[in-house]
Amino acid sequence: FASFSYFETFCYAGLEAAACGASIICFDSSSLAEVVRNYKIGKVISASSCGESIVAETVEYAQRLFTSPSPRKAMPAELVDLVSPARIAARHEALYESLTRKIAGR
Repeated sequence: FASFSYFETFCYAGLEAAACGASIICFDSSSLAEVVRNYKIGKVISASSCGESIVAETVEYAQRLFTSPSPRKAMPAELVDLVSPARIAARHEALYESLTRKIAGR
């Protein structure tokens, strides 16, 4: 999973991708970088030194990912559970029901 946003505060999609077994490539200016560094599940790119050499290094890293073991094994259970399909579905369903009750109460 590649997140090339300089300013994104947190990339929930990146966390979901990691829980599914994908490695993450992101800039150091996002909070997703903290997750990548702490759990060693991808590569963090320096936003201030982004040039041709960084791009080449990142492409090489991405190519190595195809032969590396899943980063999901490195993720602690609480992170995997945080983005589990069952938990996400339950939260969306609860939000939907809450909004439906609010609308019906008008």
